[in-house]
Amino acid sequence: MNGTVALGLRMLALAILVISFLGTTVPSSSAQLNSPTIRNIILFYDDYPTRNDPHYQVTREIARPLIAHLDTNGKPIDWTFDSFIFYSYWLYFQSNPTQTYINSWIDHLFAGNQVANLDATVAETKIALGQPSYRMNVFLSVPVAINATDTAAVLRNVDEMLARWSILQPTHLNLVGFYWGFTEDLSYGGIDGVIKDVASYLHSKGLKIIMIPYRGAAGTNRLHDLGVDYVTIQPNFAWSSSNDLSRFDDAAYQVSSGYADGVEFELSFWVKSYNGNWTSNLNTYLEQGYTRGWNRNAINTYYHGSDISSMGRASESDYRSAYEAIYGFIHGATQPPNSPAQYLVTVSTRKTDSSAVSGVQVTLGNQNKMTDTSGKAEFTVTAGAYSLGTQASVNGGSGIQHVLAAWADGDTENPRSITVNQSIAYDAVYKTRHQITMQVNPSGSATTSPTVGTYWYDSGQSISVQASPASGYTFRSWVGSGSGSYSGTANPASITMNGPVNETASFTVNPAVTAGSIVSVSDSPDPVARRRTVDFAVRIKNTGNVVWSSASITIKIYRPDGTWVATSVLTVGNIQPGVEYTYTIHWSVPSSAPKGIWHYGVYLNYAGILIDSSTGQGNTITVR
Repeated sequence: MNGTVALGLRMLALAILVISFLGTTVPSSSAQLNSPTIRNIILFYDDYPTRNDPHYQVTREIARPLIAHLDTNGKPIDWTFDSFIFYSYWLYFQSNPTQTYINSWIDHLFAGNQVANLDATVAETKIALGQPSYRMNVFLSVPVAINATDTAAVLRNVDEMLARWSILQPTHLNLVGFYWGFTEDLSYGGIDGVIKDVASYLHSKGLKIIMIPYRGAAGTNRLHDLGVDYVTIQPNFAWSSSNDLSRFDDAAYQVSSGYADGVEFELSFWVKSYNGNWTSNLNTYLEQGYTRGWNRNAINTYYHGSDISSMGRASESDYRSAYEAIYGFIHGATQPPNSPAQYLVTVSTRKTDSSAVSGVQVTLGNQNKMTDTSGKAEFTVTAGAYSLGTQASVNGGSGIQHVLAAWADGDTENPRSITVNQSIAYDAVYKTRHQITMQVNPSGSATTSPTVGTYWYDSGQSISVQASPASGYTFRSWVGSGSGSYSGTANPASITMNGPVNETASFTVNPAVTAGSIVSVSDSPDPVARRRTVDFAVRIKNTGNVVWSSASITIKIYRPDGTWVATSVLTVGNIQPGVEYTYTIHWSVPSSAPKGIWHYGVYLNYAGILIDSSTGQGNTITVR
């Protein structure tokens, strides 16, 4: 999700951030030993200066369920979150925060009783729980004016907030650091240098800095190098209508790679997942947290406070159940309360020789995963009926592919239907196929079987290759490469597909031969009367190896006294070698033609060369 969408969703939604625990934070100069370890941080967005919704203000009523875990009578029975972030979505860069707004917002926090109200609520809770020395951790936000993003300007705002904190001197709060919320990635020009400078400055004062990049945010892998202490990645599952659980895999990858320290859990009332069912969305986030161990040995940051406060103050069962579920997650429960049994479905993808096929996409229900280097993908699901499918073919490298043959239990359907009522494993067996590339040299010199192109065959399969020369070419040899290929003069030849194979049929050009013949000549009718038409049928054949693009057939006609009196010429084209062609030439007998036996000669010419002639005594026609 890009920054614009992320901001819009934050304005509507709650979220939970889960950050892998890096160890005890460096306390500020005002820290006390009785301040709790930073483990569960509530990120509170206010709507100042809009102030249309009191739920987005830090009043005692709103803050109480976030500081203390309240029973159904509103009585504190335990602590909830140990740390609190003050933030306004108007500080995000796309909201174009001005220095005037920043000054006003700082006044809102300190003179407008936002910090003071939190301090007073902690004081009340300490008395109720009998823990008078407790102090709640607080992160302020780094204010950045849109037209003054240089380090000096930013640090002036940080110093102003530190000065105001010192003047207020909240006795029940412990300032531990700042939240960078001006940007969620490093695509904003030059902002990485500013973040690095701010982090260094805060560290010099014993304070921490936290960032929360969205899924796919630019530069997430660099934030720790810039000095950011805590980086949590947003899965953005709540904002997707596809219910794509692989988003949690993406987030887990960022954590396992060390680029992020944890994951944001987005638990809004306004979600796209599950057709807007916020309780299903919340349960999915918590289940993912339990399954992946994010509820143990981790810093959990919940964003933001108003909806979770509503859950704690509402009497409706679904709100109360959600509030209790979050409390259980915070305090180390091993699974959601009253949750259905979870089963592990393991899918292995292997070749027929039992070696692993990695990088195969596997789908179980609405979950999508890729098999790891050992060829396995694991899914945690409740009991029920599911569709299980794997990628039909997988690229195994140049000229190699692995194609699903069947499931190890004999099922050939893909996807297949399964019923889960216990942990179970499935094996998808892939056969290896190799590619053969057929070519001829020179191009167009022959046809081949298989024809020129690329084809796939099972590993170890034997196939026959054959080449048939075009006119004017003679087969010379096969030139093969690859395991199992053939090189030599046999035609046809046999190859074995032990790997990718290239086979080129090589041909030599025959010397040009121009030759042909007049196969036969006939005339009809014979005898013929004056003023009638005679049809001469001439059959010819190209006996050379050159195509005649244009040839001519000429008939010369002689009277009984031997005088040449007429010539008929027919031009023909595309005369292929080895093929016989029959053509008809017409001659109209003149009305003055003398009666008697007339003679004629037939001549075949190509490229100015007389190829053949027919002038024998049998070439006669009688005029009557």
